[in-house]
Amino acid sequence: MTILDRVRAAFGVRANTITTSQELEKLLLSERPGIAGVDVSPKTAMMVAAVGASVRILSESVAQLPLILYRKDGQKRERADDLALWKVLHGKANGWQSSFEFVLFMVSHLVALGNCYAFVNRLKNGQIYELLPIHPDRVEVKQDPNTFKLIYRVAVRDGQILEVPQSSMFHVRDFTENGFEGVSRLKQGADSIGLALASERWGAQLFGNGARPSGILSTDGKLGAEQMKLIAESWKSAHGGKNALGTAVLDGGMKFSPLVMNNTDAQFLETRKFQVNEIARIYRIPPHMLADLDKASFSNIEHQSLEFVKYTLMPWLRRIESAINTQLIDTDGVYAEFLVDGLLRGDVKARYEAYQIAISIGVMSPNEVRALENLNPREGGDEFIPAENIFGKQGASDEPETTASD
Repeated sequence: MTILDRVRAAFGVRANTITTSQELEKLLLSERPGIAGVDVSPKTAMMVAAVGASVRILSESVAQLPLILYRKDGQKRERADDLALWKVLHGKANGWQSSFEFVLFMVSHLVALGNCYAFVNRLKNGQIYELLPIHPDRVEVKQDPNTFKLIYRVAVRDGQILEVPQSSMFHVRDFTENGFEGVSRLKQGADSIGLALASERWGAQLFGNGARPSGILSTDGKLGAEQMKLIAESWKSAHGGKNALGTAVLDGGMKFSPLVMNNTDAQFLETRKFQVNEIARIYRIPPHMLADLDKASFSNIEHQSLEFVKYTLMPWLRRIESAINTQLIDTDGVYAEFLVDGLLRGDVKARYEAYQIAISIGVMSPNEVRALENLNPREGGDEFIPAENIFGKQGASDEPETTASD
């Protein structure tokens, strides 16, 4: 049974037939020609190295983080590993994807297309059995004008549209203009990405021609249209592409005048480099993570990596956590949270100095520190530094001690 068959068989899902090709077209992403004259679509955009790297960096960074369910009891909290959702988020998300693969797949859609969707397959008792991802290309979001609830219209290959209620769809959205559907950053940055695509294609054509611009074939004789076409095709076949640096032999008074490459054309690498920074701005990724090390140094690259976690990753993590808490969890006091402590750690010396301070003032126990370093606990390591070691002896008086002789 396919994903859509399982969605169709689930309760609360209606199937309507698509009556026109225009209706189906509305559900599919279309290419948009940018100012640079290049069609920009998710598929073509991912062909730009900086775009593909940005999407992979963000999706892999999120997927590698532990996603923990906590149960809060007063001031204390514990891991809620007895819930069915825990197994979905930590083991197998569905019949063919591990939780890592599922999160990787979903986040790649989120950062590239602005939305990610998964059908929530529940058991009769309401517990979540699996999450079935659905490609955003096949989903259209509508809002009921009366109830304001969302309805998800999913295009099916057999010419039908499945209407999935809000309660059965897990949906994470990027920045939104209408409040219920995310905006694709690839569409927002289509012109910058289009310029990068145009630069790559121009460079490919240039170097495919031996890094030599084309020229002009001329003769004093008069040629007809068919003759000119035949000569041009013959020249291209004999001296284009891999044959560009060969020796040409001309007869019949033919002359070849090469076009000279000016400095602006020769500096297209600077244009391509600038576009890498433009794409880095779209996704707020430090340039050094896209292999642009011009402004990177040993002294600042660690701080840039920390900024990546705080200002780039954290907003994505909060979006996903909020969606899980509001759409997948209906148990009071239970919430989801990504563990990012490992990404925020500095070098060994800085970490151990911070641990020493945390233990000495009673903020952390030795075993908590050992857990962060992936070490087994030791006996007695759960004890905290006594309070009198931090603030002095409890009940100590400022008055000087007196003796019997006084």
